[in-house]
Amino acid sequence: MADDVAQSIEAALKQTMAKAPSYDLKIECSERYPEPPALPAELIQGVLRFGHKLVLAGPPDCGKTSLLLAMGLSVAQGKPWLEHATSMSHVLFVNLELEGTSFIHRVHQVAAACGLSACDKRFHFTNHRGGNLDPERFTLELRQQIVEAKLRGTDIRLVIIDPVYKLVGSGGTDENSNLRASQLISGLGMIAEVGDISFALSVDVPNDHPSYQVTQEIENGVGQMARDADSLLTLWPLERHDSAFRLKGQMREFESFPHLSLTFVYPAFQAAPELDRVPLVGSTLSEANAVEEPILNEISIWKVWDSLNTQEAVPLDQLAKLMNLTAFDVRQKVLQAGPHPTRPSLKLRMAVGNRVKAEE
Repeated sequence: MADDVAQSIEAALKQTMAKAPSYDLKIECSERYPEPPALPAELIQGVLRFGHKLVLAGPPDCGKTSLLLAMGLSVAQGKPWLEHATSMSHVLFVNLELEGTSFIHRVHQVAAACGLSACDKRFHFTNHRGGNLDPERFTLELRQQIVEAKLRGTDIRLVIIDPVYKLVGSGGTDENSNLRASQLISGLGMIAEVGDISFALSVDVPNDHPSYQVTQEIENGVGQMARDADSLLTLWPLERHDSAFRLKGQMREFESFPHLSLTFVYPAFQAAPELDRVPLVGSTLSEANAVEEPILNEISIWKVWDSLNTQEAVPLDQLAKLMNLTAFDVRQKVLQAGPHPTRPSLKLRMAVGNRVKAEE
């Protein structure tokens, strides 16, 4: 019986692989659908369905790899990702950037930071570090590997590709990058036919883009990828905060992704609701001024100070890092801080060497 099942799977896959690419312009009548058909199940609840594509966009080196690793490990183990339930499935992480040993170390680091297992039979990866890859050859080879995995009983349902610029070019230097993006989109569609496979793709958006609109990045193929995506998640940098972002989502079939303020503390992102009112980089002056004062009062510097449990002077930079603020903002908070809430005689002051001290 097992051999019969394997042979039937192999026959079906061979038929799919042999199918010549063609336009399927079959005309249908709405009369066939008195009730709408069932939608594909959700791989990540409220974020991504089986057989659909997700794009995660953000500045270079902002932590996208770690966020996608957390996604892949969460799906492989059926654990929530960013508080969204997942459907346990086999995952393939296509690493096109990190050196192989470094990638495995990153898997272990992210898993430990997120409370996940780094060794899981449903989490698979392939490493291919190097220059730009041909998207047609790449997707054909990837498709073949996924088919062979299915024949071995490994039903991969989520493919994460990090980063996409290795396949479509970057920075607008490749005049054919939009063609390469089209080839990649077409190739991923053929892979999806193997069995309702979902994709999550990492794309870079230059820091100096005037309005940080990923859908306008036509010159490097990113805009095409973004418009094709069923779910577009974007990490928007926050003003005056290093490694702080607001994650926004635009969905075709779900309500808008709830905005999340996050900080990237290597190797993983952490929720930072205290930054919810911090303006995005590039906000207008009026928008920034409207939230600036509440920001300085939202985070209690005394609460942070008490957590240090010290009577010594503390470097200003250390406090800034703990509070996810700039050194300038922390200095302002020190100067504006009133007495300690339970010890009124204790006050903060700036000490020699850009340090902060609490004194009676």
